[in-house]
Amino acid sequence: MAAIVGQNIKRLREERRLTQKQLGDAVGVSNRTVSTWEIGTKMPRGPVVKKLAAYFGISEGELLAGPSSAFISLLDHICRQYRVMSDVVALNVQIPRDRFVRLQEGEDAPTLSDMRALAAFGGETASFDFRDPAPLGAPLAVPPTAAPHAAVPQAAAAVSPAVLPWSVTRRVPLFASAPIDGAAIDGAAIDDTGAGDVLDTLDFRAPDGAAYFALIACGDSMYPDYRDGDVLIVRRQDDARTGDDVIAVTDSGETLFKRLYKTRTGLILRSCNKACEPQVFTLEDLHRGAVRIVGVVAEQRRRHG
Repeated sequence: MAAIVGQNIKRLREERRLTQKQLGDAVGVSNRTVSTWEIGTKMPRGPVVKKLAAYFGISEGELLAGPSSAFISLLDHICRQYRVMSDVVALNVQIPRDRFVRLQEGEDAPTLSDMRALAAFGGETASFDFRDPAPLGAPLAVPPTAAPHAAVPQAAAAVSPAVLPWSVTRRVPLFASAPIDGAAIDGAAIDDTGAGDVLDTLDFRAPDGAAYFALIACGDSMYPDYRDGDVLIVRRQDDARTGDDVIAVTDSGETLFKRLYKTRTGLILRSCNKACEPQVFTLEDLHRGAVRIVGVVAEQRRRHG
């Protein structure tokens, strides 16, 4: 258990480009304590677990995930492989929505049928390295030696998102700046909105029925993950999860492209470029509309040359 928790903490810390000292300072412990967590010799307990979960913007169950880590890891792999969000998976996978949410949050342990349904979502068949001695429908115990992605079939890497059966090609508008009015995103309504900053329309294989729009990344604040001139396909939504790359708009009309981190006291918009300072917004800032999320990046199209 300690090893699993340690791996989770290390992964979450490194994803946010934090040092052990920075994480320790955030939750009130020393960097040496963080190190003992990550190598699995000690575990955070009680109030510290709550602080860590709140800081990372996840549930305590997800932080402490044991058997659930296999489901969460496979879900994460599928989302990255096919460049879709977990909400898209939830709408299409053969798992009841309420159960899917509990599995995603680490509140329920997955059964063998849950794991097979998730793998089948991508059109794959897989042999799982799980033993299932429990009665049918009982939670599945995952051997602690199982690799996080042991359930992911190797063939998945060869499958292109372009051939997924639930994808639908459509045209999305390319804007010069983030559209505030959701109605302006509908390609059929572009001419009716009078939006003067629509530069073009692009083909996009949409995985769901949500509204999408496109923007061009400017500058080097998100380098090296994104380059100046990259095209971003953005799913229109007004909320996001920690770690999502979001498009936000300030009350002055400025468009921001940053990585989102939620905290108890508000949110932080960070650049991938370490030379750029993070932008911090308090709950009071959010309540008065100083900044608001308008979308989450669903696809990146690299500029060549």
